[in-house]
Amino acid sequence: MCDCVEKIIELLQENCGDNEAKMNGVSFCIGNNNRIQTFMTGSYSFRKKTITGEFYKTKTSGNVVFAFCPFCGKKYNFTKDIKKE
Repeated sequence: MCDCVEKIIELLQENCGDNEAKMNGVSFCIGNNNRIQTFMTGSYSFRKKTITGEFYKTKTSGNVVFAFCPFCGKKYNFTKDIKKE
């Protein structure tokens, strides 16, 4: 697993001069060997169309989990240790 997210956040904080600067779309999961892994997520929203072709006023939204790091292109490893008994 890459450490691009941590590097980008560190560079952001360094360039802004604010050690509390954060990046949106960063999530965490506990991976193999109880290590915390960071990965990028995204969100989307759109308006559905009515039968007449007009758009509804309300938006539908959802989230996306990227399979690859958007910075270096390495595949995220979301596998879990499964013990067979």
